[in-house]
Amino acid sequence: MIIYRHRNKPENIIFDSIDVKDIIKEITHLYALSNPMFIQFGDLSLTALNIFIINNINKSFNDNKLIKECTKALNEVLKVNYQCKPSSKFLNYGYYIECGHSEEEAKIIVSNIQKSRSNRCVEYWINKGFTNEEALIKVNQVQKQYAEKSAEKLSLDYWLKYGLSYDEAIIKQKEYNLKIASSSKEHLKQINHKSDEEIEQIRKVRYNTRDPQICALRHNISIDDAKAIVKDRIARSTCCGTKNGMYGHKSPLRSGAAYSGYYKDFYFRSFSEYCFIKLHESEDIHSAEDKFKVVWKEGKTYRPDFIIGDTIYEIKCDYMLDNDETKLKLKALKEMYPEYKIILVPAKSIPKPPKEIVLNDIENGNLRIVESKMKKFKQFMEKYK
Repeated sequence: MIIYRHRNKPENIIFDSIDVKDIIKEITHLYALSNPMFIQFGDLSLTALNIFIINNINKSFNDNKLIKECTKALNEVLKVNYQCKPSSKFLNYGYYIECGHSEEEAKIIVSNIQKSRSNRCVEYWINKGFTNEEALIKVNQVQKQYAEKSAEKLSLDYWLKYGLSYDEAIIKQKEYNLKIASSSKEHLKQINHKSDEEIEQIRKVRYNTRDPQICALRHNISIDDAKAIVKDRIARSTCCGTKNGMYGHKSPLRSGAAYSGYYKDFYFRSFSEYCFIKLHESEDIHSAEDKFKVVWKEGKTYRPDFIIGDTIYEIKCDYMLDNDETKLKLKALKEMYPEYKIILVPAKSIPKPPKEIVLNDIENGNLRIVESKMKKFKQFMEKYK
């Protein structure tokens, strides 16, 4: 027989030594419920307490020793079962499971902690004393900063300016594209190590914009607000006739056929821009993107295409020449830089170089089309006249 004297209970508790597992379970449960330090420290788990009592069943112990030994045992459990370092246990859902929470509860706890530590989340700013409205503004500002930095890294110029060769810069650019493409199969496979089955399930859940529960969780709003947003989203996406936002507008000319790439040190976003560079390359033409930047609408910036001498050139396809957005951008540019002449160039007015010159530029490496557009560009060159 084993007699266990519980210090918070006046009576002795007598167990049959044969049922050791039941003894451990009973002592653990009894101690956890009756000892306020177990709850207060939150650093103990039933698993750790079990280990401690097994090792000390016939030894006297006090609260300080219990805390120390149980913490040590818990850290070992986390290391073995969850590959978790003690220093990072508060961000590991396994710690909260060991402390008695369900797996779902543990994930929510970790998610809330992560939100409170990230300046991209409203919780972070609310914890710093900002109101919910102020926190939303702060998050918006931070997201814009991250977006601008990310956009820079998507450009080949960003990597070339660090002295990398063209081939090295291409590799870096591809690696970064893969890193931020969280919806791509390559990202989920290579970085998150997900199987095809897991990827299919993730896409069904993560990118479902019409599920109120997903919407509520994503935007940290009530389920009723989420239902209203989803209802509006469905209504807008199924509008026809005059209620449709694109009603009366022309489809973008040659939509999806913008052959972006590099001509020598110039980055171009369309074949028309390449033709413009070729036409004026003997006139000391420069990219205007680095030198000119204007805010044309609240929170939105615009950078023109090229500059030659004291003239700024902006190239637009037919359907964008008389567009309100184009007018606002050029108006803001004129107001900010009145000392420059500004010319809007219709893309169709730019003469194309002969086919043999284009092919020669490709052959000698002066013209480099981005890989994702290369297949279509080859088809385009087959019909080029």
